Amino acid sequence: MTGGALVWGVKTSLMRYVRALADGSIQVTDGAESAESGAFRFPFVEASEDRRLLQYRGGLHWYGHSGLMDVTLSSPWVTLGATPSISMVVALPDMPTERLTIAHMEVAAIADDAWAGSRVRLTADGALTLGALQYSEYQQVDDLDFSAPASGRGNAE
Repeated sequence: MTGGALVWGVKTSLMRYVRALADGSIQVTDGAESAESGAFRFPFVEASEDRRLLQYRGGLHWYGHSGLMDVTLSSPWVTLGATPSISMVVALPDMPTERLTIAHMEVAAIADDAWAGSRVRLTADGALTLGALQYSEYQQVDDLDFSAPASGRGNAE
């Protein structure tokens, strides 16, 4: 992952469902990209000095059901430590836009500057973000991969 990135499909079945809706759409913004696999790639920005906080940029917006499903996730951060987690800025209709920890995970190093997040499980905020009628706290979502160059800085784009 040149330059570092977070690659995550969020919840593949949810994204497949949104794409199948008559008015369903999924858009990436601010440097995020859609991968052929269906996952989303968020470019690395910077790491804290102790490399326990890795910041990425980009956004993901999905829409459907005439606005009943209208979710924006942006600026992912991975926090490493006793309970590794992913947080994102979450924008939902009629809710304040704020950074929420949306999932906890297990992390394994796959190289000096790359990790795999597995057993990624929603927090209560993550379940609300994805849709509280369909998702619950501790529900497993897609695994993810993330990397950060040893310099601790990403490409300035």
